[in-house]
Amino acid sequence: MACCRERRWLALGLALATGSSGCLSGHLLDAARRRERPVAIRAASVDGDRLLVRYTTEVTDDTGARLGAAEGAAALPLTALRTTVAPAADAVQPVWISPAQVTRGQSIGLRDGATDERAGCAAPPELEVVRRDGRDVAIAWRDDGITWAPVPTAGLTRIRTAPWAWPLVPVTLAADAVAVPVLLFFAPAVLVVGE
Repeated sequence: MACCRERRWLALGLALATGSSGCLSGHLLDAARRRERPVAIRAASVDGDRLLVRYTTEVTDDTGARLGAAEGAAALPLTALRTTVAPAADAVQPVWISPAQVTRGQSIGLRDGATDERAGCAAPPELEVVRRDGRDVAIAWRDDGITWAPVPTAGLTRIRTAPWAWPLVPVTLAADAVAVPVLLFFAPAVLVVGE
């Protein structure tokens, strides 16, 4: 009886492995990939030579389907904000931090460029928030009477893998080893570069 069960499980495993198209591990990680795009700047502070920004993100999966919202925060060097030419989104190099860390620095005011409204402290420096189509699309640092070039908030987009996927990776790697052993050669590159 136990032998029959083992054969059934083996047959089921082989059917799943051979019936799947491509790398199961890759499909799993694709399904677990999350993009967190900033949509609203909530607070900002200065901590030494860094700007700390807290924002609300729109979370989507790899296909672009909306999954909800989350809180995010990042640190940017002030030198990167004091530029006369707006950088491309992929040139922005944020350091992701906990949203709670934003309260550690000296709070600065947020200015809505479209309505010229202020939120937070009124004294310079300030962060001007550029809004378009109901989303905050850029931030511009203001100090010493200068408004520097806007930095796109798309540069703060974070791509990560949902935590539920990691416990399933060993199972999918085993299935990949049975179905297409050569995929195991490429698996480390996918796991390291993909995350």
